[in-house]
Amino acid sequence: MSIKWKFWQKSPQPLDPNSAKTDKLQKPRELPDRVGRHMVVKMELDPDWVWSLRCVYRKKADQPGMFEIRIVDIHDLAEVGMRQLNYASLDLHPELILYQGAYKKDSDQVHITRGSADQRSTAA
Repeated sequence: MSIKWKFWQKSPQPLDPNSAKTDKLQKPRELPDRVGRHMVVKMELDPDWVWSLRCVYRKKADQPGMFEIRIVDIHDLAEVGMRQLNYASLDLHPELILYQGAYKKDSDQVHITRGSADQRSTAA
């Protein structure tokens, strides 16, 4: 009896575009510099609070260099019990999203809007 190993051969790609690979779960990351600076300077938010926030992001398929971003508070994630997540997993918990929008990696283009979870008043 002989065993034929075919580990060097690639498996065929799925024909169904809906079965494409999904985003892996990851730890929430620190805010990109451009996004954090935009929130502090343009939106006039507290810098200590802004830099304590975390985000998840994904590439925009139709625009190279653009990323969609969702910003959350790490303490809110701990209360819900989420340690790892991806962009799509926040669809199930929209109450955790403080801000969302898009930014361009190699320029200062940042578009951020408030999410449903942001209850902070604009008056400081």
